[in-house]
Amino acid sequence: MKFCDVGIDDIISGGRYQLIHEASNKALDIHGEGTHDGTNVEICTNHGGKNQLWVIHENQDGTVKLINPHSGKALDVFGGQTSDGTNVQIWTDNESNAQRWRLKSVGDGIYKLIHAFSGKALDVTGGETSDGTNVQIWTENYSWAQKWRLIQFHGSEKPLFHGMDTVEKKIFMLINSHRQEHGLPLLEPSVNLANVAHTHAVDVVENSPDVNGGNLHSWSNKGKWRPVTYTPDHKYAHLMWSKPSEISNYKGAGYEISMGYGHNVRKIMTMDPNATVDGWKRSSGHNAVMIQQGAFSTMQIKVMGAGVYKGYACVWFGEELDTYPAPA
Repeated sequence: MKFCDVGIDDIISGGRYQLIHEASNKALDIHGEGTHDGTNVEICTNHGGKNQLWVIHENQDGTVKLINPHSGKALDVFGGQTSDGTNVQIWTDNESNAQRWRLKSVGDGIYKLIHAFSGKALDVTGGETSDGTNVQIWTENYSWAQKWRLIQFHGSEKPLFHGMDTVEKKIFMLINSHRQEHGLPLLEPSVNLANVAHTHAVDVVENSPDVNGGNLHSWSNKGKWRPVTYTPDHKYAHLMWSKPSEISNYKGAGYEISMGYGHNVRKIMTMDPNATVDGWKRSSGHNAVMIQQGAFSTMQIKVMGAGVYKGYACVWFGEELDTYPAPA
């Protein structure tokens, strides 16, 4: 399985995609996983569910239709109307003008979805970013309400957040929000880096590799990886950066931020996602990784994966797009 931003020339008819609202990082979503004609379409937190997946089919006239594979229904403008504020819903695929769209690239991997019959754009009402905000058509403008990112999906698993649980997803989203506040692009979830992160979290909690002069970037000698006692002088940084390629199918180097309780209480503690990310924000070194400052300013970071286990949390960042599968 592979997750990737899609250039307009790479869009595959019959391919499966998520549409991510650029301003909120939320997905185009069918309310309540509904399957009936007229079920509303809105934005909702990315959870990779079946109601957030769309198959793009090219029509003979060069337009496209978007079919939700769970319901078999098409993305549809209510009544085929053309006025600003007309609602968007799902409806039985009927080849009508109400279901014909054009993808318009606006650069940097971002698109507008233009209703071909009206010339109006798929628009998040009021430019709001909260779950459940309605989606409509509106006169094309320059607002973020009309900007979307296409994420292509290969495979049978959930297209987003595969390998991350609820707490890990929350950390992922908080970091992306922090990046967005600093004008940085949103990162995509990495199956393999999430696997690395979770593996490291378990190792730190269960084996305490940091107790012999290392810090929380240390790895024990109790796994299928090269052990490393990570010291404050970063002498063995290369043995941390190599962990993704040692224990997963990720091809590039990985860069980690971490936080955890002392080794004597880790097994009985839990990590709060908000407090964890706030702590990283207050640490200049950790914050530099999240928002690409200092030594990370020239890196082309594209993906991340979070791992949390009991009283330890870490996030791994990478410059290479992910490849699937991650090893068990």
